[in-house]
Amino acid sequence: MPRERSADRAAIAIAAVVAIVTYAFAVQLGFAYDDEPMLVQNRLIHTFSELPAALSKPYWLQYGTLYRPLTTLSFGIDWAIGGGAAWPFHLGNVVFHALTSALVVMLALRWLPPLAACIAGVFFAVHPVHVEAVSNAVGRAELMCGAAMVGLALVASRTTGTARDQWLACALLSACALGAKETGVTAPAIAAMAAWVATRDRARAIALGGAAFAGIAPLLVARVLVLGTLGGDQPHMAFQATTYGGGLLLALSTLPRTLGLMLVPQLPHYEYSPTLAQLIQPDWMLVCAGVALVVAGVAAVVALIRRPSWPAFALVLTAATLLPVSNLVFRAGIVLAERTLYTPSIGIVLLLASAFALVPAAGLARKLALASSGVLLGVSAAISARDVPVWDRTATAVHAFVTRSPDSYLGWMYQGNVYVLRSQRDSAIVAYERGLSLFDRDHRLVHAAATQELLAGDTVRAERWLEHALARWPASRRSRTVLVRIKVGEGKGDEARKLLEAGLALEPDQHGWARLLDSLQTARGK
Repeated sequence: MPRERSADRAAIAIAAVVAIVTYAFAVQLGFAYDDEPMLVQNRLIHTFSELPAALSKPYWLQYGTLYRPLTTLSFGIDWAIGGGAAWPFHLGNVVFHALTSALVVMLALRWLPPLAACIAGVFFAVHPVHVEAVSNAVGRAELMCGAAMVGLALVASRTTGTARDQWLACALLSACALGAKETGVTAPAIAAMAAWVATRDRARAIALGGAAFAGIAPLLVARVLVLGTLGGDQPHMAFQATTYGGGLLLALSTLPRTLGLMLVPQLPHYEYSPTLAQLIQPDWMLVCAGVALVVAGVAAVVALIRRPSWPAFALVLTAATLLPVSNLVFRAGIVLAERTLYTPSIGIVLLLASAFALVPAAGLARKLALASSGVLLGVSAAISARDVPVWDRTATAVHAFVTRSPDSYLGWMYQGNVYVLRSQRDSAIVAYERGLSLFDRDHRLVHAAATQELLAGDTVRAERWLEHALARWPASRRSRTVLVRIKVGEGKGDEARKLLEAGLALEPDQHGWARLLDSLQTARGK
């Protein structure tokens, strides 16, 4: 028994150390991409006096979307520790990732021998799909949620201790998971399934699932009070640009690629926005594969309920935690992103480790399995460690977007924004035009291109962009206002009045437009 416990502790320690070594350079990174609006520009997290107010506001203050109070609280603490420096955020992320990797080993030890459990934890520690979540400071939401969800599965599957303590721990961990990220809404299902597979006691499973729901219920209420809705996210423009059925086809066709990212170590692309052509003409082979994966997920749930097993639980863990970000039920702000696969990938590494454990303990098959595992882990570690510096600043991250996913229109929009900050307006316009050639149904791109043309002094091209924006999105306030100003400046009062009248027909409460229209009417009368 002591020798077995020593092997268990060694497996846990190895996974944690490998995670720290792989991401050691991350502590030297700066703020990049979403870090800037979320952390640098969010004054509510800059002082402890303002932090309570931040906890009662949306996660994304600029858009009024999402609600992650625990993540926001951790940001405020990190800002105070470092006085606005980036290192506490990155150090915290590395520590959370090491913790989660260790917890993955502990969960795997529920049914796997130490070597297989160690492989599960190490693969999780070095998996390239986690680079963004660990290296980008705002990836904290994924890391905290993942740690809480694995901890929840461990507590719910425990067969010792008092029922009261187990119930309270499940409630607390579930609250932490949802307080960190929306994936935590699946906590009741994870708790119930973990208890069911460990004890096959239906009453116990239901009780712990209920405890998990009791933990998330107050946060669901707070979410509605803060956001006015349970959803709370703005759907990606690809979903806004198509019908519900078109969005479902897009979500289904994305599932095979999602699974591939978790199964096969590969260089992260970070940006996966579809082109207009892909939206209009989906790949039916991928759609059918997506349908098959949905069926497999449902079958895994049924199999776990009927004949509980740990491999089935691992598959259900992936399916359940992937559901909130899959766009099959709720439309999220992303189509696909590696960072959202942090928690779902836990089930995948557990399944792969379970497959390794099936290989006989001696013989050629075992040697081949060990060699294959070594290659898999080595390649994964090399990719991850090499890619950490990508997240040093926004420019390097965006460069990766456009070079690795040249068909992603959003990558080109972000690249255009980088050029704008560098005062490279001509390059910005080229980048925006490239994005629009791929997907011309995002008003932000059109308006950004028009703004740069205007700043460059080309009002003719700016007008074309703005007219295009209004033809496709009549309710675009900024585009209409800027176009009116251009028309007024050119002495085209009649055209400006028509634009204002059309805008007021859509939004009668726009007092600024009404005042401008009155002034134009007055000037016309004179």
